[in-house]
Formats: sequence, structure tokens, C-alpha cells
Amino acid sequence: MTGYNEGQNRAGLFPASLYEAQLAARSLTIPFAIKEQPKNVQTCVNTAVNLSVTVQAPNEGAVTYRWKKNGTVIEGETQRTLTIAQATFSDNGVYTVEAVFASETLESEPAEVTIYEPLPELQFVDFPEKFHTLNTYRIKVADPISGPYPHVIGYQWECTAPGITFVERTDNYADISVAANAGSGILRVRVFHPCGMTMLERNISVEATTDSRVLTADDVIIFPNPANDEVHIQNIQAVRHIEIINATGQTIYSQPVAKDVNQIVISLSDFASGMYIVRLRSDAGKSINYQLIKE
Repeated sequence: MTGYNEGQNRAGLFPASLYEAQLAARSLTIPFAIKEQPKNVQTCVNTAVNLSVTVQAPNEGAVTYRWKKNGTVIEGETQRTLTIAQATFSDNGVYTVEAVFASETLESEPAEVTIYEPLPELQFVDFPEKFHTLNTYRIKVADPISGPYPHVIGYQWECTAPGITFVERTDNYADISVAANAGSGILRVRVFHPCGMTMLERNISVEATTDSRVLTADDVIIFPNPANDEVHIQNIQAVRHIEIINATGQTIYSQPVAKDVNQIVISLSDFASGMYIVRLRSDAGKSINYQLIKE
């Protein structure tokens, strides 16, 4: 098919440029907008940080960029992606980017960059040489110098020893109960952190309990009752775990008791007024309930 050439490179042609006419037509239908905002970054020192923005525009190649940190322009950062090759603590801050097309300027949402120290060498704390049957233990994970590390995302506990169960697994500790038929195994915890994951594990050795003390309701003394700010629980040598349960059946206090402890004092300052059940569990797994009134 033969085309028709109306003319070229002379005055009076309309449109003067087909390319410019198509570009102008596109600009009526493609708005200038930010399609993807920069995202928050949490990482470790000496790792790379990449912040980027994605825009749409009639001519994306004509868009220019200007990155800011805490509101101040970062000299030389004029691309859609900002890269920090090896982050340091000085790179902590809030970052934004301005995208400019023609006479219009758009500013992105803020993205926060947080740089952390690597995890220290964590250790198990209060880990006994022997776990005795019919007892409950609280095992902690901490930096032996500074204590619990503040920036941990989460802990994942597991145990391969038969007859050992978790009473409670929380931030940096686990309460474990050792049954009469418990055997040896491995206690393991994975610690998740913005810098990665660290795993601790240690062998559990179990020994049968020979303590013959028996928990009876007449032995234990709970006072004052009704109570206000705190309650005292005495004669609990045979108690291995204490729970306090509210009127809806929710356990609001759960604490193992070490051997040979005779008395414990529990703060009630955060408890609402009302009736509670104090549940004491013995070496042999027997439970005794007491009513407690908080005024």
C-alpha cells in the first residue's frame, strides 16, 4: 500500500511533529503519580540498604529525583533508587524522595531506616545440671553481660525429651514441666533478630525426684484474704507451680516455684477487684485451689 506524504520540514504542517502530538495525547490520559512508596528497612551494621520509588508519568525518562534524610537533601542522590553500600548507625533516620516531572513535584511517604548491632553471644540462664522429675523450671535466654537483648523479634522453643512439656513460652524464657516418666533429650531455642537467626541448644539430663513431701490444703497459709496490694502464700515447700485464675477462667498469673522456697509474695496492684482462684501444683502433680478476694 502506498502511503501519502503531506510534507516535511516546512511551515504550516499540522501537527508539526507526530511524536510530540502523541506525547501530548498520552499526557492527557497518564497522570503523574507515585505507584510504589519507599519501604521501611531494619537491618544490621555493614549490610546494604536499598530504598526505591516507582512512579508513572507520560515520559518516565524525564522524571528527576531528589532524596532527603530527615528533611535535608542528600547531595548527589538523584536516581529512583538510593543505595547505602555498608550501613552504619549514622544512616539511621527517616528518608523521603521528591519526584519532579515538568513543573509538578511529588513527595513520597517517609521510610524509616533502623540499623542494629548484631546479636551478642547468647546463653541459657538458670539451666540445671540435672532436671528432677515432678518439677517445673524456668529457663532463660540472655546475653551473660547485658541480660535480655532488646531487639529480638521472637523466640521459637522446642524440646526433644519425652515427658517434658512447656507450661509457658514467652519472650526470653520458657517454663518447662518434668513428668515422672521424663527422659533425656535436647532443649533448643531459635532467636530471631533483624540481623538474622541464632540457635541455642543444650542436652537435658533427667533424674528421678526422691522428695516425699506431700502438699495438703491445711499446710498452706494465704494472707491477707481479702487482700489489697499483695498476698502472702506460706508453707509452699511442696509447691512447684502457682497460678491465679480470674472469674472468667483466664490464667492471669503463672509462676514456677523453686525447691525449698517457703513463702512467696505476689503483687495484686494490677488485678481488678473481685474473686480469684489460687491454684497450687505439687511435686506429684496434685493441685489444690483456694479462693482469693481482691478488694
